[in-house]
Amino acid sequence: MLEPEMDAFVRRLVPGIENSWKGASTDEIEDLEDQVDQELPRFYRWFLSTMGAGAGPLNRYMEHY
Repeated sequence: MLEPEMDAFVRRLVPGIENSWKGASTDEIEDLEDQVDQELPRFYRWFLSTMGAGAGPLNRYMEHY
């Protein structure tokens, strides 16, 4: 599973970052799945539920991609 590894990596990279994360709600994720008419991959669901509405200091890096 990649989720625990990614979580640990990001927390090591920026200590305390989890305090600035804002995840998407379950309803928002389910709405997206309804829009694409399929279940999202597990890793992407984790990403959205963890920092899909705000990634804290990582936002500035993600804007370029």
